[in-house]
Amino acid sequence: MKRQWHDIVSALCIFYAPIYYAIDIVSLVLTGIASQNQCKMDMVYHHIISAVFLPMVVLSRHIPSWQIAPAFMHASLLAFPEYKLLNYPYLAVMIIFNVKLFSKPYTKFFHYKLLKIGVSILYACLILLWLHSCSNVYEDLPSKVTGVYPVPGYSSIFPFSLNSS
Repeated sequence: MKRQWHDIVSALCIFYAPIYYAIDIVSLVLTGIASQNQCKMDMVYHHIISAVFLPMVVLSRHIPSWQIAPAFMHASLLAFPEYKLLNYPYLAVMIIFNVKLFSKPYTKFFHYKLLKIGVSILYACLILLWLHSCSNVYEDLPSKVTGVYPVPGYSSIFPFSLNSS
């Protein structure tokens, strides 16, 4: 598979994530926030696995759309945690991701084999988050602490309610 211009753009957009995860892990552990409750510790596990295995996506010569969609939906869930309906398209995207990850031609590439291991461990972390009733809301973001948001009126970006709860 040959690297094309959109693969380079995608890799540049994804590249920061492992760096962010590493900084987040260190800051959560050093400040003691990680040990405040089980959900925060489960998030540290999630970020460790992501930081280790996400480079398998970035280092791919070709980054197919089925690999980009989970990152987009994950970011959407974090940006808009109050919109519970976003969990359903995220689930659909993750099903497609898994079907593709375990199908040819991807099963024959070494970095995809490593990615499969990472995804399996990541699901164990997600099960922990689910078992501990953790939410998508990340209370320790600077915007949550200071009340300063990058987008004025952030909670009213959508003119209609997507919240199903």
